[in-house]
Amino acid sequence: MAQRNPTQSVSTGKHSSVVLIDTYKEATRRTRSEGELLLLWEDCEEASNIVSLSRYAQQRSAEFIKRYLAWNKELAEKQFDQRSLTACLQFEKIPYSLWWLSPLADKSSYQHSYVFDTFKLWAIEEILLEVTPKRVISELTDSRLNTAVLEFARTLDCQTHTSISFKRLNKTLFSRLKSLTYPLRGTAFFLMKLYQTILSGRKRPQQTSSTDSESVIFSYVPNFDETLASKGVFSSAYWQGLESVLQEYNPRLWVMSYVRSTRTDYKETLRRIRELDSRSSSEQRFLMLEDFASIKSLGRSLGFFFRLSLRRRRLLSFDSCFRVTPNSISFWCTHETFAQDFFYGKSGAEACWYTATFEALTKTIVQPRLGLFCWENCPWELALSGHWREQHSAPLIGYQHSSVSANDLRIRFAPNFFAEHPDYPQPKHLLCNSPYVKSILCENSRANDEVHVVEAHRYAHLATQRLRLQRKLPVQDRKLFFALDAVEEVAQFQLALLNKVIASEALQLYQTIKIKAHPLTSSHTLQSNVRQSAKISFVDDVAEDLIEWSDVTVAPNSSTIALEIAWQGKYAILCADPRRINLSPLVGIADVAFVSDAAEFTRELLQPKRIDVPDDLFRFTDDLDRWRNTLTRISSTKHISSEMNTRLSSRVLQGQR
Repeated sequence: MAQRNPTQSVSTGKHSSVVLIDTYKEATRRTRSEGELLLLWEDCEEASNIVSLSRYAQQRSAEFIKRYLAWNKELAEKQFDQRSLTACLQFEKIPYSLWWLSPLADKSSYQHSYVFDTFKLWAIEEILLEVTPKRVISELTDSRLNTAVLEFARTLDCQTHTSISFKRLNKTLFSRLKSLTYPLRGTAFFLMKLYQTILSGRKRPQQTSSTDSESVIFSYVPNFDETLASKGVFSSAYWQGLESVLQEYNPRLWVMSYVRSTRTDYKETLRRIRELDSRSSSEQRFLMLEDFASIKSLGRSLGFFFRLSLRRRRLLSFDSCFRVTPNSISFWCTHETFAQDFFYGKSGAEACWYTATFEALTKTIVQPRLGLFCWENCPWELALSGHWREQHSAPLIGYQHSSVSANDLRIRFAPNFFAEHPDYPQPKHLLCNSPYVKSILCENSRANDEVHVVEAHRYAHLATQRLRLQRKLPVQDRKLFFALDAVEEVAQFQLALLNKVIASEALQLYQTIKIKAHPLTSSHTLQSNVRQSAKISFVDDVAEDLIEWSDVTVAPNSSTIALEIAWQGKYAILCADPRRINLSPLVGIADVAFVSDAAEFTRELLQPKRIDVPDDLFRFTDDLDRWRNTLTRISSTKHISSEMNTRLSSRVLQGQR
């Protein structure tokens, strides 16, 4: 099926009226009049005079990203009470503004949907300006979206109409009730952290008598080998192949951050880490991040949260700032939930807790040689970076988890951002897995000597499999490995695609389909979303084994598995959720199929393609020489003191004023 231009129905013909509707199914059921253009909010299927806003926004995503980042920068510098927004959200004795830890400043479209929803509103704005209809009808379920669209349509002198349905009334009532729960969610988060702190059952660690040989490593708890852990040996997928290198830097302290999982609760996770700590060598300690929290630090984080809520009340014109120009469409409706959650709810409480906890942690650790963590642009990483550079002159290093572009829009689309914001908390050094990624980072104000190319250790086990796995595709009885995303909403989208093609001719070519849920999601919950079929089964096998077993692999577009099957030259199909920006590092590589509807999925199942990536996509050596040499060079370099760094940052800020 040939790809259609999503703007084709817009640019051809005259449209006297524009109708906004949620789904393609609703659009096909609607009795349509002549000259009517239908815009779909959710689905990406298209037909004559039916345009998918998701496809339109994807096509214009590069321009929209730059537009969004320019607006967001202006918002951060917006004056409230003669102070910028970032200054309003910076409290004394905190070396950074809490603004940087907010979901509104977090440019991860993978974690949050509000960025792409904003792009779809901008798509509506462009279409209405191009079509100039006489009438605009909005039948979207979300009443806030309706209000924003119809308000803009009236500025164009269009007649407007909307109908109130029972479904919309329910959603409106639910959203209003939900807004009342944000303070309760924030309070619940602190109560949970109080419970976890008490559950740790030990006193806060005393200041360490560290020497220059000590290294501190920050890691996630999931995906570690429990069999080895029971013997006192820590081995995690996040540090795959690096254990021998890290031992050379005497990692005496491992700080483990718990990620909520449907498979392991905090109590069980704590038990496993305690067992690992007790069985490991006396030179190494394994502690939870909550071990560094105390009643005092919890009280301090509550104080920050209370002041954060008060500051919101002083930002009187904050809601009106969500327009690119005074006459453009308002996208406050797409950001309101995240703003409320930050100022009054869980994300704000989380930012304040990380701030107080990492403040206590960095004061506890004395004279470390270096710090190392997996870099994904999460709030806890920013809090760690801000307090580390305030307390220690030793380097803090972040290494690239998998893909750079999906985790922070600023990296690729905001030149000079880091130079213009010296108060932005970030590690001193970044390690990446290819020269291409380094070029992107250095183009955006990271100094060349702060970005280092090392071996792609997470994919090191694939180095000898690249050619061996390139076997011929069977005509019949194919084996399909279906890898689900870590975000449950995206995993449900993948399974919805599978449901639509279960009875198709394409899937009859496949004898067996094995589905693997991500460790952070519940396979039991996801199984209920799949239509029953004898050839489909959910498994917990190792992903590498399933990749080798399969003839074709289906994976989410920005996952690590997508990169792994690309490196192996496997027959691959990548699912791209149309409700999110496709920032996969594989975009632009020939023969990469990104599917977002049943027709595309069917086509690729019938004739899947290999992904032919360049040989230098990743850097490989068996002995990880680049890792060793880079860590040695960084740890032996004399670094500027934190006090001098603060003074220089102050001078830069004064110069900007």
